Amino acid sequence: MKWWMIAIPIMIMVDMIIVGAIIGQMRECWSRLTMLAPRVDPARDAVTRRFQSFSMGIINIGYGVHVTVDVDHLHLTPTKFMRWLGITSASIPWEQIEVLRPGARTTEVRINGQILKGPSWCFLTQPR
Repeated sequence: MKWWMIAIPIMIMVDMIIVGAIIGQMRECWSRLTMLAPRVDPARDAVTRRFQSFSMGIINIGYGVHVTVDVDHLHLTPTKFMRWLGITSASIPWEQIEVLRPGARTTEVRINGQILKGPSWCFLTQPR
């Protein structure tokens, strides 16, 4: 038996364990972020941008969230692939969002004790 016939299945199993752990951590972080913010329908005049990138600590949800901003909420809707992984939609009231570090391109906020980095347009230009 060749060495690679053992090494390749072992590498595949290790990769599956690592990917599973990353997905589990992402789901846990996201659920802590959105646990107090069930999805509500956005206002008719809401602004939407699709495939926005967010990060929570070392977890990066690159281009995995559609964002809608209205007067009352920041609506976060995961892409189809992210929903397939178990990530759910949320509508976060502006009162729960604390801006920590505003920036030109990305802004860091705290929501339900969870630190989230995302595009500045959705955190700094919300209609109030």
